Order: sequence, then C-alpha cells, then structure tokens
Amino acid sequence: MPKYLRYLAGFHDVEIEQALGRAGVVHLLPMYEYYCLPLPVEGCAKLIISFRLQPTQTAPSLVLDIATIERPFDLAQFTSLPAADQPRYALDALHSAFTTAGHHFHWPLARAQEAYDRIVREKFQFHFVRAKPKASPDRKLRAQVEVDFANTVRLTVVFLKPDGEVHLRQPLSLLSPGMGVVNYVLDKLAWISPTTLQITHGNGRDYWLCGTDGFLRFIYPRAERGDPHGLYDLGRMYLAGQYVLRDPAQGRKLIEEAARKGWPPAREYLRRTAADESL
Repeated sequence: MPKYLRYLAGFHDVEIEQALGRAGVVHLLPMYEYYCLPLPVEGCAKLIISFRLQPTQTAPSLVLDIATIERPFDLAQFTSLPAADQPRYALDALHSAFTTAGHHFHWPLARAQEAYDRIVREKFQFHFVRAKPKASPDRKLRAQVEVDFANTVRLTVVFLKPDGEVHLRQPLSLLSPGMGVVNYVLDKLAWISPTTLQITHGNGRDYWLCGTDGFLRFIYPRAERGDPHGLYDLGRMYLAGQYVLRDPAQGRKLIEEAARKGWPPAREYLRRTAADESL
C-alpha cells in the first residue's frame, strides 16, 4: 500500500483543455504537483482531477490507489476574464479540487496551501533547476539542466564555471508539459569525459551527449545500428520535436534512409507527403 501521494494528473473536457491551453496555464498542475507533493497519505499514490462542463461524479473516488475527483468548470466565466486574471481562476479551481479531495480522504493539507501561496508569489511562472549541478571530472565546470514550464517545457543545459559564471547555455529539448516526462528524460546526468555530459532517459537506453563546446547529439541506439524501424522512429521525433529539437530536414533524411531499407511506414510516409506536395 502506498504511503505517499506522489502524482497529479488532469483529464478535462476537450473544450476546457483547449481553453486552458490558449490561456497558457496548463503548467499550473505540474507546478502545483512540484511544490505540494509528495504528501504523506495512506493508500493513494495518484490524484486525477477532471474539470467538466457537467460533472457526473458526485464525490471523490479511490480505486487501486488512484483517486479521482470531478469538478465543475465555468468555461464561459473563465474565457470572459482578462488574460491577466485567467491564471488565478485556473489555480483556484485546481486548489479547490485538490483540497476537496483532501478533506474527503482526510489528507494533511498544509503543503497544499503552501503550494498555492508560492505559485501566486511567483506570479504563475514555473522555472527550476533539475537536481544539483554536477562537477566535471577535472572540476573545471559544473553542469545543470534548467526547466521552464509553459504550454511546452523548455530544457536547457547550462555549463557553469567554478565562480558561477555561465560558460555555455545549450537548448536541449521541448516537451509536452508534465513532471513525469521531465523526470523521464532527465533520469541521469553523468560526465563521461571532462568535456562531455551524458543525459540518459528513464529507459536506460536513449541519451543525449552534450559537449562543453556546444556539441549536441541525441543517441537512439536502434537508429545508430541502422535498424530501419529505429531510423523511422527517430525521424518522426525530429519532425515533431519529440525529445529532440525540431529539425524537419534531419527527420526527412532519416525517414528516407528507413524507406531505402524497406521499412513500410517510411515508404508510406514519403508517398503521402509527395501526394500532399503535388496538390
């Protein structure tokens, strides 16, 4: 039985999800999670908050260590507010849902109020450094990853001199918002030489190599071996900007290589795009 509530998730009606995205406030849930959790509770590891136009659930529920709460969300009122007031409205709705679930399940809620107050204090801006800086083997530099949340998550590798001055800032990736994906892609930071940092994903397989001279490369082992499936997958990542910085030319090149090796989805992708370009 879990002893801590560690995760928050939001599953809302599509119209509400889209409105939150347009308002640029989807980062408030992972921000609240970051400042509030883990929370010492018995028997619940995750809370799902669902904003609905017409809620059907009358009370919070708990099934297999996952709690769920549905709450009404006045979309017309939210969208009529000035843009500067929408973050506070969304935060109030989130905090109300969390504390309602907390009272129902008898959770301690002091940290929830602290999280709410801190988000307001920080003017709804979510920026933090992932873990402590790691010193290079020769102790000449330290490396850290800065995380900036908005509707997307921007990851930046920063190399620091011993006096704290920035040696280099290197954009690393853009991600969909959520603490889970951030924790996954930044699972392990380790120097493999005095000039190269390796950042490994949670699967223990895929990783970035980041050089102190600005060199950056994402290693996807299946593609490195020339596997056509792996080449196609990596190509789609570059096209979409998933895990890697978006690079359509590199994505197309990898998919073309996969097609030459006979991978059917790659050939179908090139066929479709050629047809679209001919219109």
